[in-house]
Amino acid sequence: MGEAGHALALAGGWSSRRDADAAARVYTCTSLTTEPNELVARIHNRMPVILDPTDWAAWLTEVTPAGELRSLLRPAPVESL
Repeated sequence: MGEAGHALALAGGWSSRRDADAAARVYTCTSLTTEPNELVARIHNRMPVILDPTDWAAWLTEVTPAGELRSLLRPAPVESL
């Protein structure tokens, strides 16, 4: 996770709905945060949830149980940053 030259994946969500007044589709998105690891805690009380590459498929699969998804909402290891 987070090695030089490699991608990071942040946990997030999205939704869409039809706006009744405009008859248009409205899209929204969010980034999820968690308590900071020791590195980030020096500058802020929250940090983005950075998913380990081994967890990407679970996060993106619609059938992953909610409890398993909640377990991914943790601080990234300091050594990964």
